Amino acid sequence: MNKLVSSVIVSLFISAVAFALPPKNVILFIGDGMSTPQRMVGEEFSKIQRGKILRMNHLEYQATTRTCSSSSLITDSAAAATAIACGVKTYNGAIGVDAERNRAEPVSEFAAKTGRKVGIVTSVQLNHATPAGFYGHRASRGDGYGLALDLIDSGFDYFAGGELMGANNKKNSEYKGSAYDLAAKAGYTVIKRDAAKFRALKPGASKVLFIAGETLPFAIDADENPDVPTLAELTAKGIELLDNEKGFFMMVEGGMVDWAGHANDAASNLGEVLALDEDFAGEGNVVRAHLRLLRMVLDGADLGLVFRIVGQDDLDRIKH
Repeated sequence: MNKLVSSVIVSLFISAVAFALPPKNVILFIGDGMSTPQRMVGEEFSKIQRGKILRMNHLEYQATTRTCSSSSLITDSAAAATAIACGVKTYNGAIGVDAERNRAEPVSEFAAKTGRKVGIVTSVQLNHATPAGFYGHRASRGDGYGLALDLIDSGFDYFAGGELMGANNKKNSEYKGSAYDLAAKAGYTVIKRDAAKFRALKPGASKVLFIAGETLPFAIDADENPDVPTLAELTAKGIELLDNEKGFFMMVEGGMVDWAGHANDAASNLGEVLALDEDFAGEGNVVRAHLRLLRMVLDGADLGLVFRIVGQDDLDRIKH
């Protein structure tokens, strides 16, 4: 199924090039650690408390997928991202390589080759497993510095999310300087923890690498962090900067769904699902204004996380 997802996106790009057919732009939303239970709870909460459905649950086409990796019945985010992005099964921990460690081409690289602009957005670190699966090629997801180098070498147009792990790891055998300095030398406008400068970016800007913080805060804490752009803001700015005649591909990861699951934090987990749905739905008509846009939502249910039943204290935390 993951190979099918990658193949479908590639086929859409080919048809657009050959026959000038839609879609022109593709945004792939991934909820890391999100699966049917999280979406079911999100749907019920949204209907009862907000009077509206969870929009991602009502796409015209729905399917489920078998997510095992080549090395384990239970996949991890690295192998899952590689399967989604590249259409190949690989072992847990691998980024952008197949089970024999051969380089695999992600759909994002294919998009760039067809003249489209490419953006990578996440609520966690930009060289974490899921976003890295769309530009990195490493035997281990633990090679943070190497993945930072791959990010720069990709030449993609827009990166926005959390800080680069191991950005200045001098012990790495490939070390050649701070990843941020190298990105600037490669032509990126590097903006670190400066929301005003980020929000002031206009179309026509050079390649952008925006670091919002270590990660984005949990969505339920967004009001307490007004100086940190939300995932929806990062997505909207990506659309603004990437929009062009040939189109774009952008991957948007709601990575904090997974983090909340690991922490057994039901309120934050639910808040992240709702926030991803708001981003997907394109509040303020940001996304809806772009015709010839294909939006896809994938569950990154690599761990099938189960959390405790939501109690009244949890509900009080996420009511707005």
